[in-house]
Amino acid sequence: MPKYRVMVGRPCSSGSHRAEIGNWLIEVATVSVGHPRIEDVVHVPIQQCGTDIARNRLVAAARKHAIDVLYMVDDDHRIPEGWFLAAFDFLTAHSGPAVIGCPYVCAPPEEEVQVFEWASKESRCAGTPWGIARVGREDAARRKGIERVDNIGTGCIAYRVDAFDRVEPPYYAYSYNADHTAHVETEDCYCHRHLAAAGVPIFCAWDYWLDHYKLKRCEKPVRVFQEDIDRAYVRAARAEMEHAACRQAGRWAEEASAVVPALDLERREGPYPPRLAVEWARSVEGWMHPDELLWLAERAGELPPLGRWVEVGSWKGRSLSAVVLAAPAMADLIAVDTWEGSPGEEVHAADGPSGKARETFLDTLARLAAQRPEGPFVRDRIGESVREAEFIRDGSCDTVFLDGAHDRQSVLADLAAWTRKVKPGGLLCGHDRNEPGVSRALTEFFGPGAVEHGPGSLWFVRFEGSEVAR
Repeated sequence: MPKYRVMVGRPCSSGSHRAEIGNWLIEVATVSVGHPRIEDVVHVPIQQCGTDIARNRLVAAARKHAIDVLYMVDDDHRIPEGWFLAAFDFLTAHSGPAVIGCPYVCAPPEEEVQVFEWASKESRCAGTPWGIARVGREDAARRKGIERVDNIGTGCIAYRVDAFDRVEPPYYAYSYNADHTAHVETEDCYCHRHLAAAGVPIFCAWDYWLDHYKLKRCEKPVRVFQEDIDRAYVRAARAEMEHAACRQAGRWAEEASAVVPALDLERREGPYPPRLAVEWARSVEGWMHPDELLWLAERAGELPPLGRWVEVGSWKGRSLSAVVLAAPAMADLIAVDTWEGSPGEEVHAADGPSGKARETFLDTLARLAAQRPEGPFVRDRIGESVREAEFIRDGSCDTVFLDGAHDRQSVLADLAAWTRKVKPGGLLCGHDRNEPGVSRALTEFFGPGAVEHGPGSLWFVRFEGSEVAR
């Protein structure tokens, strides 16, 4: 079994390199020790400006010392794991001299791929013009395996040293424009162009992308699919809608929290029209917008004569007021709350069943009883939502309105406890569907598309039989 001498050359103008290069050299040393086909590995760092001189010196040293495989690695790359042996195995198995390199991109903003192929520039003309062209980013992102190409950059590259027997030095040289103010061709492209013309094949190992550190780490291109473009347009449209919504958010929040004098209503036995119920309910402090209150009042007006409505999270009674005034006189209304507020929600912070929020709630109930002395009356329950649900018979509620804690776990617990309390044909609804915890819980519990949207941040699901109407 033949053994090969290997050189790792590091052309570097600054005299330093990234830590990633040191890590790769450790890998090289580790996999080389005891390798049955590697006789020796010589490490040759070289500090020289310009780069073409450094590369020419490395080739000259490799030829002088009978090196079989020459690696060159620049100081601003991260070498992919496994590359050293992959290149060694490929070159030593190849019939005749060859070159193999890793793909990478140049500095931003273009980040062009440093792999090239011949391409025709015009059709149906005498003497079709050909030119060297870069492999496009999208094209490069799709490619796999080892593929023959026409030219490649030298970020990390490996040569069978006998390839240089076929060309004359200098092996690397820059080409300039007439007044030497710009490169026409870089030193690596110059070298590989001459090697290819001499019959030395150039290969790209598409599975071994280099990270290239310039102003940032430049990585393998990411393919862009049609659905990505579609999503980008959707995101842009949604951002514009959200921006418009933000412009209106101040007005909505102001209207939602506004407290107005109680509408002077005549006492009556029957329910009030929903709009009058809303105007009265706005005299109670809270965070329910008039449009949301109207939706609740309309649903309360649809209750059967002996229907049952449960509200979880009543605070000071704004939403409950709209329901009480619009519901049938014999309706069974139940309010459930701890009156201790929810963790992290300062706006709803309260001081328990003996505190001011509860005191205001009881005052609201007294005002409602004076407004509708014949009912309906409210049974208020002090306690945790899930615990109180145990005292309600399954399938006995026409409507359950959830506006308790808004974190995901609490909402999931409320949904599990109260969904089964809703009777066939009943309604489960709630507030603050835009809160992250509420939104996630609704999707997890019911699945995508099952929850409908009411005005503002209201949500609801309807039941047919024992199942949610999808």
